Amino acid sequence: MTIRHGMLASGVLLVAVALVASGAANAQSSTQDPELARAIEALTEDVSRLQQLVESLTEDRQNPFRNIVRIPSVTGETESVTRVFEIVNVSSMQLAGALSLFPAEVASNNNLRTLTVRAEPEIVSAIADVIQRLDVAEAQTTADLTVHVLSPDSEGVGPPVPGHLDNVTEQLRATFGYGAMRLIDTIFVRGVDGRSVQLNGVLTLPSAGNVDLPASQYSFQGVFEVIDGEDSTFTLRVEGFRMGFRVPVLQVAADAQDGPVTVRNYTFQDAQINTNVDVPAGTEVVVGKTSAGESALFLVLTAAFPE
Repeated sequence: MTIRHGMLASGVLLVAVALVASGAANAQSSTQDPELARAIEALTEDVSRLQQLVESLTEDRQNPFRNIVRIPSVTGETESVTRVFEIVNVSSMQLAGALSLFPAEVASNNNLRTLTVRAEPEIVSAIADVIQRLDVAEAQTTADLTVHVLSPDSEGVGPPVPGHLDNVTEQLRATFGYGAMRLIDTIFVRGVDGRSVQLNGVLTLPSAGNVDLPASQYSFQGVFEVIDGEDSTFTLRVEGFRMGFRVPVLQVAADAQDGPVTVRNYTFQDAQINTNVDVPAGTEVVVGKTSAGESALFLVLTAAFPE
């Protein structure tokens, strides 16, 4: 739009100059006509104003800071420098607002994550110091959640449960009457305080008799919140804890009565646990039990907080 206005003003300026020149020639031949002299003088003033407008439009078109309010220099110097800063950790637009007190022209670009600054060298140097102090990564606390998936082991052939879970397995056996427990899988989830975490994967469930079941799909989601206790110990709170499984259930068919099984079909059932849970550091927390088909699964949680 500015370019079109500039071209139009330039054209009008050329016409006006031509009229002034024509009027001046007529004035030389008609020096006794005062009305003509006054008209030529007024036209000359209009041409001068129009020329200033054309120069202003041309300058705005070439000036990338044309939409920014210019703040007068506090030192009275006219020399200025331009510097482009790359912004890494914060919003360039918000940072530009923080720099509004400086006598400088600041243009932000959120897409490129840059700040372009034009000011006197001393001002640019001061702005660089401010950007260095403000453009820093937010301190974040990381938490590691370990999910131990346990299942009853009636045949006693499964992998052993880790020693630090012995107390938990004893309580599960006493509560539910199971003879033994085995570790199905260990799922490791790392997250950041205040952030949502999602994880998907597969695990192998216990065999049904002598038949190995296909792998089961699992999904995890929740929001991590790290709570700093009075004794400098951390607790991981998982809001909206959801652990879901697609558990295969064996369906069999035989060629003949009492004959060997030659066809194995499976259906899948969904099983899940939904809750909010707190897991203090150094503590094993049993979230609950879920089952599908003949499989019973227990989830035992532990939390750690790496420095």
